[in-house]
Amino acid sequence: MSNLNTAPSTPLNRPPTTTAPPSAAASAVPAAVAAPLASAVPFDAEQIKHDMKLCSDCVWGVQELRDHQYKIGEVLFDPTRPDAIIAVFPTGSGKSHAVRVIGAMQRGIHLIFIPLLTS
Repeated sequence: MSNLNTAPSTPLNRPPTTTAPPSAAASAVPAAVAAPLASAVPFDAEQIKHDMKLCSDCVWGVQELRDHQYKIGEVLFDPTRPDAIIAVFPTGSGKSHAVRVIGAMQRGIHLIFIPLLTS
């Protein structure tokens, strides 16, 4: 049986990371890093929207996403922006679905906790 994984052999297919002081970790991507990164990785918001819609439809059968759900993907996949965001939307607006779609589009294994309250 052949190995079908063509990704680099790093733990969980993640690029090597460096440690930074806590204050630097919370800040935005430094301009010295963002400029070369942005030029090396072309960012296309329309392609992200298309990919999110395709993933949502193929995996969960949801054919349309809302504008704010696309915006979450645009922010997270933009290499010039921070790696983490906080999305605060009303109940029933599709936050959980947006997170599932983005997780499915990423490389590697992702564990997503979506707490649901039941009475």
